[in-house]
Amino acid sequence: MPHKANPIDFENSESNLGVANGGIGKLQVNEARLSEVLNQCWEVLAEPIQTVMRRYNVPEPYEKLKELTRGKAITKESSGDFIEGLNIPKCKDLSLKLTPHTYVGTAVELARTVEREVDRGGDRNKEEEKGSSGGGHGTTFP
Repeated sequence: MPHKANPIDFENSESNLGVANGGIGKLQVNEARLSEVLNQCWEVLAEPIQTVMRRYNVPEPYEKLKELTRGKAITKESSGDFIEGLNIPKCKDLSLKLTPHTYVGTAVELARTVEREVDRGGDRNKEEEKGSSGGGHGTTFP
């Protein structure tokens, strides 16, 4: 039956996961290189800029950002020029202070959600064994 899973597949996947996770501690992060690459990725600020544009009812925020970002390298200067041209007086200073290094979006909230879900994992597995669906675990964004 296609909807049934072979237990050996689960055992193999658990073993493979253990082996993969065992190697994580041996990795070394090249922080200088990561910082260098991140400094070249000003396009990551498109999300918060678009969010602020929507908050202040700037017309066609997606289209305006698309015009700025499609097929072009985004730099600190081009990002700053774009923000300066927006009619968002209350947020302009804050938006201009954003950098690829300082913007994390909802990463902290999402990481905490994942941590809570992992911590609850044992309880959820017991519920699922009893036949419970476990419910959804979507994240709500403002």
